[in-house]
Amino acid sequence: MALQNPLALGGTGTIQELPRLDRHLATSQRTARMGSWHQDLATGQVDWSDQMFLLLGVEPEPATAGTETLLSRLHPDDAPVLRGELARLEAAEGVSGAGAGHGVGAGGVVVRVRVGSPGAAKVLEVRARVEVDPAGRRQTLGTLQDVTQLVALERDLHAGAERFRVVFDAAPIGMALVDDRLHHRPVIVMANRALARLAGIEVVDLVGLGLDRVAPGIDLSCAGPVEVRLVRPDGAPCWVSVSAASIGDHVGARRHLVVHWVDVTERRLAQAEVRGSDDRAARIAAVLQNSLLPYVPQRVGPVVVATRYRACGPGERVGGDWSDVFALPGGRIGIVVGDVAGHGIEAAATMTRLRALVRMLATSGASPAGVLRRLNDVMQDGDLGLDIELATLVHGQLDPRTGLLTHSSAGHLPLIALPPGEGDLPRVACPIPAVGGPPIGAVPGFTYTQQVLGLEPGTTAIGYSDGLIERRGQDLSLALLSLVEALNSLPPELAADAEALADHLLVLGDAEHCEDDVAVIVLGFEPQAWPSPRGT
Repeated sequence: MALQNPLALGGTGTIQELPRLDRHLATSQRTARMGSWHQDLATGQVDWSDQMFLLLGVEPEPATAGTETLLSRLHPDDAPVLRGELARLEAAEGVSGAGAGHGVGAGGVVVRVRVGSPGAAKVLEVRARVEVDPAGRRQTLGTLQDVTQLVALERDLHAGAERFRVVFDAAPIGMALVDDRLHHRPVIVMANRALARLAGIEVVDLVGLGLDRVAPGIDLSCAGPVEVRLVRPDGAPCWVSVSAASIGDHVGARRHLVVHWVDVTERRLAQAEVRGSDDRAARIAAVLQNSLLPYVPQRVGPVVVATRYRACGPGERVGGDWSDVFALPGGRIGIVVGDVAGHGIEAAATMTRLRALVRMLATSGASPAGVLRRLNDVMQDGDLGLDIELATLVHGQLDPRTGLLTHSSAGHLPLIALPPGEGDLPRVACPIPAVGGPPIGAVPGFTYTQQVLGLEPGTTAIGYSDGLIERRGQDLSLALLSLVEALNSLPPELAADAEALADHLLVLGDAEHCEDDVAVIVLGFEPQAWPSPRGT
């Protein structure tokens, strides 16, 4: 029995058009493998289209049309589901509107069910809704469509996506899917385990990161691979060769990139060794320096920390420069930048002993001046077998509750403070007076002094060793002034990003051509970390 034609229910056509429209409707349903039904909920009268009988494999007789026939043809697990959905639908208030989703919603249901034997089952999608006609009669309108091929396609697509995910994740080289839509910052939306190992960041933490946070300065518009240095949290050097393939949308606009990361660290190190350093000494020195440098957390309380170290000069590529940040009793934060005179294994060994002493003395309650005085005594006494007799050092202790920084310097270059800008005004860098005394080991029994000053919320503090600015034949004061002027001209967003600023400082100091080791530390004191600016 054919479904009632809409023209017979008040349409704008003529009675003569009904046979032709019925033929078109039947053809459309056969082509779409779709059947339809109509049921008057008051009388129980049911009309099925011819395609309904064909899809369910029953004889096209009016007596067989009905919900029970439909349910009897379904898979035993699916029949109760559809029965419950139809019962809830028919019990609901009559409304107009197409079904969406599973269960009752917007006056309709959408359920996928199976028909036939388990080995050759078809999947049918049932859509139904209850409507109230102008005369107030409630009726159920429904369709039944064979979606077996669609389900198979969906399954194949899912299996293909799963195969891609497995291959992607197990690839021996780093891989990332990057959202590179126009006018958007490139963001990693998918990363594999090899990339996580290269970057030193868990896969779950890589997703959502901007590409520039992992590899600053990367330019994927180049035709061939580019080599960049990854920013690892542990500071370990890791160079990669990066190439990308573009993935466009349906109109050809570039939306995503598949980026490949190949570890070329060993090759870069080998090239550096060929340029003039002894093979064996350079390898031993690199391993030693990595083991000697302290682990510096990326955050201590309200302070965000970024550190950089770069050894310079031929021969033994180890030295005595270091920076450190650590927690102190009472919620205070210790800050250290030091530079042991000389180079090589002896300077590195002395640095590790001094570093340990500073931490031990500061955490035991000694003031910055007290820490420097005790270090000077130890250097003079030679109790720890120090191989170097001179070192510069600046040590500060910050109370984040008040913003007060107590600090003392032993002949070291001053820390630089970048207070927060006001409105559109830029930040103005200023050196923090380097009060204290001479280098450690220079004057026996010297009593060091210290100073207390208040830091505004949002201030960025910069510590560094003299290798950042010291150049042969150049006045050190003028070099420091040049560094301050360069900091004053930084874009606000760069000055506020500790990691980016740490990288940029090496560029400002021309660290690639330095004549001494370089240690840099950037500390970002978060806004509202303490109630208000404090003075002394």
